[in-house]
Amino acid sequence: NQTHYTNSQGILEFREAIAETTECDLGYRPHLDQILVCPANAIIDFTIRCLVNPGEEVIFPDPGFPTYISAMEYNRIVPIGVQLKEENEFRMNPRDISKKISTKTRLIIINSPQNPTGAVMSEDEIQDVYKIAEEYDLYLLSDEVYSKLIYDKLHHSPTIFDQCRERTILLKSFSKA
Repeated sequence: NQTHYTNSQGILEFREAIAETTECDLGYRPHLDQILVCPANAIIDFTIRCLVNPGEEVIFPDPGFPTYISAMEYNRIVPIGVQLKEENEFRMNPRDISKKISTKTRLIIINSPQNPTGAVMSEDEIQDVYKIAEEYDLYLLSDEVYSKLIYDKLHHSPTIFDQCRERTILLKSFSKA
């Protein structure tokens, strides 16, 4: 008998389940107003459009999920790729991120486990990227869509440092797991 439009943030009971799952997985419970249910591509687009002006820069893993570049290009944002190198097992290296930061950088996108390489960033790498974002007062979009598909390593999230209240934005998905 649910025939009307839902709340634009998503069905309340579903958002409550997401808060509970986040608490179980990451150790903190987000407020329901922090949770938005929509397609992952929309979150990538919304995040870029809300935080970055045309002509400013976003740092992202290269290779990476194609929507990152698409959302930047049609919003006239400058994409700054950080090459995922074999010598780092195709993980995004915080030192390489630091080298790409300029006065026009507004956002860093990380993706762990990484699409398409499957690489999983270490706890130290995640912490270092958060510290970089903090040092330069940048936002950090943590794409953790594949976090439930890790078998031989642990998943780490930069969102534990500020619980998505200051600079981190968490992108998760139920469809992949």
